[in-house]
Order: sequence, then structure tokens, then C-alpha cells
Amino acid sequence: TFTPSGTQDVNIVSPIPLEITVEAAATSVVTRVASAVTSHILVAANVNRKGLLLYNDGNATQYVKLGTVATLTDFTVPLTPRMFYEVSAPIYLGQIDVISSSTNGAIQVTELS
Repeated sequence: TFTPSGTQDVNIVSPIPLEITVEAAATSVVTRVASAVTSHILVAANVNRKGLLLYNDGNATQYVKLGTVATLTDFTVPLTPRMFYEVSAPIYLGQIDVISSSTNGAIQVTELS
């Protein structure tokens, strides 16, 4: 029986080699999308997207859906006020919609390509 304490080095051995690919982004486009209580496009589909960062700069909760037609009950992630969200790999390339609990604020969108 081994009980770890402090910092431990760990070697992971796998019969299948792990491939990690990191792509650099050459372009960053930042937009501010105003809150609305109806579903609307937050980010259009983009086959060149390499990263996406979202920040809710308002006081309302923003319901973001990786897909079309976000609702208060059909969404991917709720962005509470002052919350930051990074879309994780594999990066979703399709349209992203949003709906807000009120019209107070906006989402800062940074799209990397």
C-alpha cells in the first residue's frame, strides 16, 4: 500500500501513443453582442475557428448554446454575471446562439482563427 504525500512524479505508460496538436491562431476578432430576451446568433459558423472565448460583462445570466435556438431550458452553458468561458477542444465550428434572462449587458466574444 502506497499513500502519496507532497509532490509526486507520475509516468503514464500507454500502449497507444497520444498525439497532441496545438494550432496557433493568426487572427483575433473581438465583438460585443448585446443581451436580448429572444434567441439570436452570438457567433456565426466558421470552419476556420481555432478558439473561442466568451465573457459576460452584464448583470443578467446569458444562456449560450453550441447550436441554434437557445432557450432558458435548452442551452450548453449558463454564463452568470462576470463569468468567463472558453470553448474547449475539439473546437465547435458551427453557429452559436444565446438568450438572456434580461436585456442588461452583453457578451464579449473573442474568436480566434
